[in-house]
Amino acid sequence: SFHLYQGRLCLSRDQKEKALDFFKRSAEIYPNAPALYFAGQTAFFDFHRPAEAIFWLKKIHSELRMPSFLHLNRLLGHATDLTGDHALALYYFDKEAKDFPFSALNAGLRLGALQKHNAPPDQIAAAAAVFRRTMEMRKLNTDEFPKLLKNPALDDEPLVK
Repeated sequence: SFHLYQGRLCLSRDQKEKALDFFKRSAEIYPNAPALYFAGQTAFFDFHRPAEAIFWLKKIHSELRMPSFLHLNRLLGHATDLTGDHALALYYFDKEAKDFPFSALNAGLRLGALQKHNAPPDQIAAAAAVFRRTMEMRKLNTDEFPKLLKNPALDDEPLVK
């Protein structure tokens, strides 16, 4: 749509507020996965507004009846964790792991959520093992996790043998 295109154009020009307005307008006029996802992603990453991100992203599930879109569940898990709903965050991280079992970013965010919310030690140990394994598959050390947070596209690259 026109508004979705304009939003993407504004993002490329670092006009983030205008971009978010265009994405929200696009999602209101014609709710579709890209418009809703861009609205949620922009609210989350560019404005650090997890509750607003959840508002837009959940519509992909509820209104469009799509169980997954890009990394929707990881983003919902991350945003939900930041708003304090630990159980729901883990639900989304687990859904993401089913779609993307080799995602080191999802494994790291899930581990962080478990640690932050004082999960039982056996759950934390199991999640840490998955995190280490997925990072090793990406030829990254666990202390390089911030690289994935800054550039999530690295997590989507083909695995290195």
